Amino acid sequence: RDGSGLARLGAGTSGQVLKTGGSGANPSWGTLSSDVVKIASNDTSPTGTLDYVDFQNVFDDTTYHSYQIRIGELQVSGHASANTRLQFLNGSTPFTSGVYVSIGHDYAYVNASSGSVQSGSRYNEVNLGEWRLTNWGGAQTGTNWSMGGMINLFSIQDTGIYPYMTFDGWATDSNTPWFSGQHAVGLVKSTSAFDGFRLKLGNNYIRKMDIAVYGFKR
Repeated sequence: RDGSGLARLGAGTSGQVLKTGGSGANPSWGTLSSDVVKIASNDTSPTGTLDYVDFQNVFDDTTYHSYQIRIGELQVSGHASANTRLQFLNGSTPFTSGVYVSIGHDYAYVNASSGSVQSGSRYNEVNLGEWRLTNWGGAQTGTNWSMGGMINLFSIQDTGIYPYMTFDGWATDSNTPWFSGQHAVGLVKSTSAFDGFRLKLGNNYIRKMDIAVYGFKR
């Protein structure tokens, strides 16, 4: 409604939504905002093999206070020692200084064919050049098995606080097949301001993976 009566609201621009102005006010076109932002994603299914997958220039602590990396459908070229690992990047250069600390465990694991259940095990790695996220081998391509989970990252660019991470997910050794829940925590004893990360394996190659990076606004 304008001064002369009812009026037609013009078309908004692409991506806008119609927002109410409250009681007695006209509606208007506007853009929705969210405190959670999808920063980057990659649906990797190479015809060959990948040593690693890099995400450059995805961290910005002036905008975000923390980050979450969601991984799904991770399959590898061979199951042996194909545990998942993460390194930070400065530009395109991986930060490999031996100051990564990680500790983790699998809660328990079950043979998905026989139903046999085994107690979990734990690991710890100190002063290495990467974070270890999982304690197991991997799920090979050509099977229905996969690995995945969520990595939470904190204080990535705070030069007064070390970066910390948590990981919760699942892992499958498709050779048996053993299936397990996985949990890990870690820190990097460095006050460098990192801007990206590299996801890699302890052994073998990445053949398939869906991954997305989200930022949580300040």
